[in-house]
Amino acid sequence: MQAAAPHLEVFKATGLGGVFGWQVPSTDSNWQQSPGWPSLRVLELGTGELQGSPGISSLSNNVLLRFAGKSPKLSRLELSGCCLPGLKPDVFASLSGASQLRVLHLRRSTLACDDGLLSVAAHCPALQELDVSSSRGAVTDVGLEAIAQACHQSLRTLDLAGSAITSSGLRTVVQCCSLLEAIDLGSCRGLERGLRGNSVSKLRQSFGLRPS
Repeated sequence: MQAAAPHLEVFKATGLGGVFGWQVPSTDSNWQQSPGWPSLRVLELGTGELQGSPGISSLSNNVLLRFAGKSPKLSRLELSGCCLPGLKPDVFASLSGASQLRVLHLRRSTLACDDGLLSVAAHCPALQELDVSSSRGAVTDVGLEAIAQACHQSLRTLDLAGSAITSSGLRTVVQCCSLLEAIDLGSCRGLERGLRGNSVSKLRQSFGLRPS
C-alpha cells in the first residue's frame, strides 16, 4: 500500500479486525525495510468496541513504525486499546514525527503508564491533546509531572480518568500548563471528590493559583 500510495496523508483504521483489533503476523519484517509514508499526518490504529466490550490489539513497535516510522509530519496518533506487550514506550524515540505530534490518544493502552509518559515527555514536546484514560492506576504523579514540564507551552486538553494521580501532580500540571483548557479527572481515586469534577479555572482557584 505504501508503494502504491506514497503521498498518503490520512490513514484511519480504528477497529479494523473487529473486536480483536490488529493482529501482527509472526513473519513481520523490520520496519526500516518499509518505504513509509513521508506525508502522513493522521494515523488511527486504535481498537473499536463490539456490543459495549472494548477490543484489544496486538499492535507492536515494529508494526507501528512500518506505518509511521518515516512520517516526519505526523500530527495525530490514535492507539487507544493497543494493550498487549508488543507495544513499548521506547517506540516514540523512533517516530520521526514525534516532535510534531499535536494529538495523542493512548486510552487503555500499554503506553498509558508512567514509562510511556516519560517517553512522550522526552520526544513529544508540542502536544496539545493527550488521552491516557483507563490506565488502571498505571499513570501517577511521576508521569504527569514529566508531561507538565515538557509540554507546558502547548498542552490544552488532558484526559486522566482512571489514573492514580494525587493533588500534588494535579497542582503541577495546572500551574505549569498555562494554556490548559479542559481536563478529565473521573475515577481518579487519589483525588478528593471535590477536585474531580472541577474545571481548570476552578482547580487553579482551589490551589490558590492566579488565572492564566
